[in-house]
Amino acid sequence: MIFDHVLAWLITFGIAWTIANADGPFGLYSRFRAIVRKRYGEDTWQDSGVNCPICVGFWVAIPVAILMDGGVSMWLSAAGFVTVIMSVSPE
Repeated sequence: MIFDHVLAWLITFGIAWTIANADGPFGLYSRFRAIVRKRYGEDTWQDSGVNCPICVGFWVAIPVAILMDGGVSMWLSAAGFVTVIMSVSPE
Protein backbone atom coordinates (compact mmCIF):
# COMPACT_ATOMS: atom_id res chain seq x y z
CA MET A 1 0.00 0.00 0.00
CA ILE A 2 2.67 2.54 0.93
CA PHE A 3 4.70 1.47 -2.09
CA ASP A 4 1.74 2.33 -4.33
CA HIS A 5 1.49 5.78 -2.78
CA VAL A 6 5.22 6.44 -3.13
CA LEU A 7 5.09 5.32 -6.75
CA ALA A 8 2.11 7.62 -7.40
CA TRP A 9 3.99 10.52 -5.74
CA LEU A 10 7.04 10.03 -7.96
CA ILE A 11 5.02 9.57 -11.15
CA THR A 12 2.94 12.66 -10.43
CA PHE A 13 5.96 14.79 -9.62
CA GLY A 14 7.82 13.66 -12.73
CA ILE A 15 4.94 14.31 -15.09
CA ALA A 16 3.95 17.62 -13.48
CA TRP A 17 7.48 19.00 -13.46
CA THR A 18 8.03 17.92 -17.06
CA ILE A 19 4.80 19.49 -18.35
CA ALA A 20 5.44 22.75 -16.50
CA ASN A 21 9.16 23.15 -17.22
CA ALA A 22 10.48 20.97 -20.04
CA ASP A 23 10.06 21.13 -23.79
CA GLY A 24 8.84 17.55 -23.92
CA PRO A 25 9.06 15.16 -26.81
CA PHE A 26 9.00 17.05 -30.10
CA GLY A 27 8.40 20.24 -28.13
CA LEU A 28 4.84 19.21 -27.23
CA TYR A 29 4.83 20.65 -23.71
CA SER A 30 6.32 23.96 -24.72
CA ARG A 31 3.82 24.16 -27.60
CA PHE A 32 0.99 23.43 -25.17
CA ARG A 33 2.16 26.24 -22.87
CA ALA A 34 2.47 28.58 -25.88
CA ILE A 35 -1.08 27.76 -27.01
CA VAL A 36 -2.43 28.54 -23.55
CA ARG A 37 -0.46 31.80 -23.46
CA LYS A 38 -1.71 32.79 -26.93
CA ARG A 39 -5.32 31.93 -26.17
CA TYR A 40 -5.62 33.41 -22.68
CA GLY A 41 -2.81 35.96 -22.67
CA GLU A 42 0.30 36.43 -20.60
CA ASP A 43 0.15 36.81 -16.83
CA THR A 44 -3.28 35.21 -16.54
CA TRP A 45 -4.18 32.47 -14.11
CA GLN A 46 -4.31 29.98 -16.98
CA ASP A 47 -0.78 30.90 -18.07
CA SER A 48 0.47 30.73 -14.50
CA GLY A 49 -1.28 27.40 -14.01
CA VAL A 50 0.38 25.57 -16.89
CA ASN A 51 3.79 26.89 -15.85
CA CYS A 52 3.40 25.83 -12.21
CA PRO A 53 4.33 22.24 -11.29
CA ILE A 54 2.15 22.45 -8.16
CA CYS A 55 -0.92 23.43 -10.21
CA VAL A 56 -0.23 20.86 -12.91
CA GLY A 57 0.48 18.23 -10.26
CA PHE A 58 -2.97 18.67 -8.75
CA TRP A 59 -4.58 17.70 -12.05
CA VAL A 60 -2.02 15.07 -13.07
CA ALA A 61 -2.54 13.26 -9.77
CA ILE A 62 -6.18 12.49 -10.68
CA PRO A 63 -5.51 10.10 -13.61
CA VAL A 64 -2.50 8.66 -11.79
CA ALA A 65 -4.68 7.77 -8.81
CA ILE A 66 -7.41 6.39 -11.05
CA LEU A 67 -4.99 4.23 -13.05
CA MET A 68 -3.43 2.90 -9.86
CA ASP A 69 -6.83 2.25 -8.19
CA GLY A 70 -5.82 4.52 -5.36
CA GLY A 71 -8.82 6.73 -4.79
CA VAL A 72 -9.03 10.17 -3.26
CA SER A 73 -6.32 9.57 -0.66
CA MET A 74 -3.77 8.72 -3.33
CA TRP A 75 -4.84 11.70 -5.45
CA LEU A 76 -4.48 14.20 -2.64
CA SER A 77 -1.29 12.69 -1.24
CA ALA A 78 0.35 12.76 -4.68
CA ALA A 79 -0.71 16.37 -5.22
CA GLY A 80 0.54 17.22 -1.74
CA PHE A 81 3.88 15.55 -2.41
CA VAL A 82 4.43 17.78 -5.44
CA THR A 83 3.57 20.81 -3.31
CA VAL A 84 6.01 19.83 -0.56
CA ILE A 85 8.87 19.04 -2.96
CA MET A 86 8.41 22.28 -4.89
CA SER A 87 8.13 24.30 -1.66
CA VAL A 88 11.42 23.03 -0.24
CA SER A 89 13.39 23.00 -3.49
CA PRO A 90 15.43 26.00 -4.54
CA GLU A 91 14.08 28.07 -7.39
